[in-house]
Amino acid sequence: MLRSTLSPVYVMSREWSNISPLGQMLQTWMRQEGYSLKATAERCQISAAGLKKNMLLGHQAEHKTLQKIAQGIGIPIEQIEALARGQAVLSMSQEDTSADMVMIPRYALEASAGRGAFTDEEQVEDILALSLDFVRGVLHTQPDHLSALYVRGDSMEPLLRAGDMAVIDHANRERTDGMYVLRINGTLLIKSLQWLPGGRLRVKSENLAYEAYTVDPGHEDISIIGRVVWAGRKF
Repeated sequence: MLRSTLSPVYVMSREWSNISPLGQMLQTWMRQEGYSLKATAERCQISAAGLKKNMLLGHQAEHKTLQKIAQGIGIPIEQIEALARGQAVLSMSQEDTSADMVMIPRYALEASAGRGAFTDEEQVEDILALSLDFVRGVLHTQPDHLSALYVRGDSMEPLLRAGDMAVIDHANRERTDGMYVLRINGTLLIKSLQWLPGGRLRVKSENLAYEAYTVDPGHEDISIIGRVVWAGRKF
């Protein structure tokens, strides 16, 4: 059955709206230095999951973990500890920079643009920084409605290629034709959707080598995660 409840991806993305002062500083550092969450964690010799936890809950960080972060990014341990304990705030220049950008979580999974792939546990692996003006003025949505993941497969070429990063608006699941991320029987896909008379749904690839097919949301396990609103690739 077609479900309209919020996906786990959307719920997890809301964590980043209440990020700690330490997390805000680390976001600013990563953006200025061009480091991903995973690369920053490697510099600090901690796991990406551990760094994410400390960014969200800085006040609960252990001293030895804070020391690793301080050494990894070259910031005095006194400043790191003060941010983690809530005893310091970002400088005005950092606050201004952060206010202009929003952090979109990228999840450690791929949406197949081929024949489909079963997903692992959905965990934040990285952060994509987008301009707040771009999110509101061009994408016409709110930051906490967005998340990102990588594309897998070739069935959406030339619009999307394997390795492209797709940004999904989880609030946009209206019955209008377009490109969506959806799950069919547990398989995560990126496809072009067309609503047909009688409530049936046509699932279409852009690559002509793949045939379109029709599903019945009333009798199949189908969940629309959100609409693809932006995609980027590295050349």
